[in-house]
Amino acid sequence: MKKFLLALTILFLSISTINSQTVKRYSFKSGKIEYKYEGNTKGKAVLYWDDYGNKELSINETETTMFGFTQKSNQYKLTLNEFIYTWEKDKKKGSKTENSFFNATKENPNVDWEKLAEETLESAGYKKSGTETILGKTCVIWKGIGSISVWKFLPLKTEVNILGTKVLQVASKIETDISIPSSTFNIPKGVKFQDVDELIDSATDDENEKENAKELMKKMKSLFNKD
Repeated sequence: MKKFLLALTILFLSISTINSQTVKRYSFKSGKIEYKYEGNTKGKAVLYWDDYGNKELSINETETTMFGFTQKSNQYKLTLNEFIYTWEKDKKKGSKTENSFFNATKENPNVDWEKLAEETLESAGYKKSGTETILGKTCVIWKGIGSISVWKFLPLKTEVNILGTKVLQVASKIETDISIPSSTFNIPKGVKFQDVDELIDSATDDENEKENAKELMKKMKSLFNKD
């Protein structure tokens, strides 16, 4: 459930907009958004970005209760241009994957990312469903399996409700065009990052599962590399 919520959020955190040959994921050069979780997941999150989103760090500190079980997580996701690094606090291993959006932008500078974002959501069964105001910002609401409220390609509220289990992430504070220390985006020392294919190989011995997972990754990459 929480992973599904994060997947919805990541979709909009990963969309890029283009200005000449410069990759600009967001309208603001830098910023910080603080979030709080409600529902079956409690906790907080924060998003930092600089260089219009080519440098980005999201931190999610959560405690999720489902079917009588509680799981704690403190996940970091660092985007540095063409690569994305993900790890858990105090863990020695993490994952490293290509940033398909960044690489596709270099290869296809004329891609209409706003149109692609809308087509991607629509293909997943999402539709525009009015607007709402969050922290004084007018957000477009997209509804499908869950809902996400977006302001200038920044998700300010994301909600998932499946089988009676609800997770709500909503922004509590937003700042734009502020100074972000460069050390915020340092790759952590002492963490070994594995390529996604390596993680797939180590996660299962079933060759069919491996091939299916790798094929899904290829489809995701091709989606954002098409003309």
